[in-house]
Amino acid sequence: MHTIPSDEVAKNIIAKLTENNVIEKTLMDHMERNTDNVYAIAHNLGILSLYTLKLEEAVRDIEADLVIPLSEYAIPFATILSWEYGLQLCTPLFGKKIRDPRVKILWYYSQEDKEIDFIVIPKMCVDKGSGIVLSDIVLNSADKLRTAVHMLNTNDSTVKGVITFYITKDCLKLLQELEIPFVHYIAVI
Repeated sequence: MHTIPSDEVAKNIIAKLTENNVIEKTLMDHMERNTDNVYAIAHNLGILSLYTLKLEEAVRDIEADLVIPLSEYAIPFATILSWEYGLQLCTPLFGKKIRDPRVKILWYYSQEDKEIDFIVIPKMCVDKGSGIVLSDIVLNSADKLRTAVHMLNTNDSTVKGVITFYITKDCLKLLQELEIPFVHYIAVI
């Protein structure tokens, strides 16, 4: 027979885990073990959920309505964020060739692939004045980030936050320049 703890008991457990830095140590340990394959985190739902738990109080205060993953790898993470925080999930199409007036196409230069790339975001996700959280596993393209924030902000939406596991220094600097109100990451690469 299984029992589910009450909200009070669950809060006490989370408080103890936080007090003893168990969550942070677990996240850092997993990230250190996967430095040669940072995308391994994208498939570990336990680690994604643990990071979401760590962010719970901070994310609830950013008044967002929608979460948009910035890569295919970030879809599971964005799904968990959406589920846990009651945000709508808008999943773009990545690398698809589509001609449709119901979508916005975000073109950017991929430093990693050394080519022009794009993300297709359904218009319904960006034309309704939403507060948006962008998520990724590895945020390493300042051009993609700049283009996404600009497109979303010029379409009556506001980027309220960015959540990632890894971030490059140039992306972090860009987020500071853009004055994004909530930025959370675990490691700078």
